[in-house]
Amino acid sequence: MTTVPHGLPGLSLPVIGDIPGLLVPAFALAFVGMVQGAGVSAAFPNPDGTPSNASRDFIGQGSGSILSGLFHGMPAGGSMSATALVAQAGARTRLALFIAGGVMAVVLVVAAGAVGHVAFPALAALLIIVGVGTIRPAEIRSVAKTGPVQATVMIVTLALTIPIPVPQAVLAGVALAIVLFVIEQSNRVVIRQLQLDEHGHIRESDPPDVVPPDEVLMLQPFGSLFFASATTFAEQLPVVTTATRHSVVIFRMRGIDDLGVSIANVIVRYAADLAGADSRLLVNGGEPLLGQLTKNGVLDKIGPHNFYLGNEWHGRTLARADADGRVWIAAQQGSADDLSPPDR
Repeated sequence: MTTVPHGLPGLSLPVIGDIPGLLVPAFALAFVGMVQGAGVSAAFPNPDGTPSNASRDFIGQGSGSILSGLFHGMPAGGSMSATALVAQAGARTRLALFIAGGVMAVVLVVAAGAVGHVAFPALAALLIIVGVGTIRPAEIRSVAKTGPVQATVMIVTLALTIPIPVPQAVLAGVALAIVLFVIEQSNRVVIRQLQLDEHGHIRESDPPDVVPPDEVLMLQPFGSLFFASATTFAEQLPVVTTATRHSVVIFRMRGIDDLGVSIANVIVRYAADLAGADSRLLVNGGEPLLGQLTKNGVLDKIGPHNFYLGNEWHGRTLARADADGRVWIAAQQGSADDLSPPDR
């Protein structure tokens, strides 16, 4: 038997001095709450068919947790089991939760003594049932089969919940997931050589080790181009040697909107290496990439006339860049004037 206080808790303002020590667990709880809330919204669509608004759900959860804290309550987020229980009971709108809260308030006011007679073993059994119910072997197997990164994060996070509090374990798992994701994505960048046939079809193959002289070399990177993959991207580029003369390298960046500073620097250095070997670098990309290269000054360094703006026709702009490159190479071999900027 335990003592349940009669009446509702009074208003309690936060202690400012406790805020620094609560920032880490508060962030962890907020992250877990948002993930759980998003999962509940996806699993239980609105009965009237209206789409769920994740932002409004997050605002509601945050507002409810703040209001609960002002009355000695605990922060709360979306609960799959509680939502399922309410839905099975016949709830149709959010008003059901307010009614449940009102019933709980009435119980605390008029029947606090009876609640205090609930045996602790019964509460312990309830917690055990809830804990066992949160373990879903099918989902664990699914995560384990998804990949080594997901399996590692799951195992490490679960193991950390034993020696350290759950909020810190969750944050450690999130940090580990970010680090492993960055490492994995940085090693997935692959550069392929593209070749056009007379029908405009594109053939992929492994690029050469060095840039051949008097040829047009079309390259397309696949994968995430960001700061962590800059080294991998640079290492896979064909080397510019003293034998590389009058060559044109075309970077096809279709579908790439954001290169990042590190990748942009690699492109600038590669363009400079090609220019030092009397060669050129052409870049084929879309409007977002053109805007970014213009803002960060990369376009001025590689030459605005060396950027070929793509359109809705796959391969058409690439073929034009290839044709212009061949004309430029022929002009260099014949000691003619440089190729004029292409017509936009």
